[in-house]
Amino acid sequence: MGFRITSANGYVDFFALVFSITTNVAGFEVFIDTSPPALEFGDSLSTNCSTTCALSEPLIMVEYKPGINPIQTRGDKWKADYFPSVKAWDISVPCYVKCKTGKTANKVVTVYIFSDPEIQLPVNLEGNLINVTCSVFNVSGQLQLRLTNGADILANELSNTGITIYHTLEAQSQLDKQQYVCEAEMKLQVQPIISPIVKKQVDTLRILCK
Repeated sequence: MGFRITSANGYVDFFALVFSITTNVAGFEVFIDTSPPALEFGDSLSTNCSTTCALSEPLIMVEYKPGINPIQTRGDKWKADYFPSVKAWDISVPCYVKCKTGKTANKVVTVYIFSDPEIQLPVNLEGNLINVTCSVFNVSGQLQLRLTNGADILANELSNTGITIYHTLEAQSQLDKQQYVCEAEMKLQVQPIISPIVKKQVDTLRILCK
């Protein structure tokens, strides 16, 4: 099953809708499902914590960071949260289950998200220097940022925070209308995602003749 988010400046491909983590503690299991396993800022997110605890109504708690307030529903052995629009750059889903005296399980799933890359390619007069910038301002996870022109990699850097890379060139008439690509790639360390998430923005260089 596939899942795709598209935007004007990039694309995101996911190869599964649900990512599940299971913990077996003291004779019972705890399941944490997140759908999707990774998402863009502003998209919706569903999470579910359930257990095989033999008690009729075990204690189930999911506590998020301050300011994160999902829509919650619950049953005897599960608790579900829904975020209509994620407005945080990192979200953990900690699920605590207490089954009988002194038996507590905890598992955390991190949702990886990062903003669309932005490229700045100013119009300039022939003969002047042009400073091309490629940026991603919000990052959660290991991100590789590249600035390319055709097959040429002009700048390339790894980061787990916001990052800007640069390339300076001289404005020449033969470079007019060439395309430059600011591409961000995140390789998630979670299954079942088997392909990196890639977003890009493309801009065209404009040179004004003297």
